[in-house]
Amino acid sequence: MRTRKGIFSCTIICSTIIIVVLISAKLLLSVSNVRQTTPSVLIHAVETERLKRVTDALPWLSHPLLPRVITRRERDRCVDLLSTVDAIFREFNITYTLAHGTLLGSYVMHDMLPWDDDLDIFVSINDLPKMRRLFNNSGAGHNKQIQLLETQNKHWFTGKVFSVKDPKAGVYRWHWPYIDIAFYTEKKMVISSYKATQRWELNRGNFFPTVQRPLGGRWFPTPGNTGAFIAYKYPHFVCKSHTWNHKKEVSIKRMYTVKCTTLASHYPFVERKVLLGKTTETLMLNGTARYSLTLED
Repeated sequence: MRTRKGIFSCTIICSTIIIVVLISAKLLLSVSNVRQTTPSVLIHAVETERLKRVTDALPWLSHPLLPRVITRRERDRCVDLLSTVDAIFREFNITYTLAHGTLLGSYVMHDMLPWDDDLDIFVSINDLPKMRRLFNNSGAGHNKQIQLLETQNKHWFTGKVFSVKDPKAGVYRWHWPYIDIAFYTEKKMVISSYKATQRWELNRGNFFPTVQRPLGGRWFPTPGNTGAFIAYKYPHFVCKSHTWNHKKEVSIKRMYTVKCTTLASHYPFVERKVLLGKTTETLMLNGTARYSLTLED
């Protein structure tokens, strides 16, 4: 799997305040009257335990204007499932990255978006035959509880990966939580969506090599230039609820949109700074810096 490593730094807390802004290719939090940070301990991105400890220590708050749709325990189950699939993919040399709302959550909050209740990844369509051999008959390698279900309609062709130990998603054959797989095709210069109504295309150099990014206290691969992909796919990012409940697979009639700055008292947001070819990301919650990590460009 083609990845670049980041450097994570736990930080001592000092003063500055947050305003979420989307500036062309990057989501940034500008801050005034908040605490600034000084790195204390640097560790490699692959050393998950430090990141997991500080993530677990964050308060699990829910904003009344845009409440969380899953509990902390359910979030942990989602991340555990993704970690299991990550290990299987690594073992069998299947390249993937976070996708859609999951990628957006990692970039903006280092976690699942509070209003999101499913997981999304990108996988090359070339790896689908290998995935079928792994998942469909006796399960994935040594973990026979993980299954793959392919779904297709007039809008897209996707796969769903889930554990049969988890409860059913409504009346459907799959279980929740599950991972939605959006397939892509690889050409010499570009990576593009496969059989999707909402098509996307990204320069191959912006997709590979992938880079490890945080999500819920773990590290997962993302497109190398995540900022460019998000600016292209979500040029007008807003904090708004979804119209679908993935746990029950039913529609939600009311949708709420709230200014992201209003949510900063309850939900963490990333402040991003670029200096000398390195991007430092500081996770801010209610005006307090909780930790920082540095990614090399």
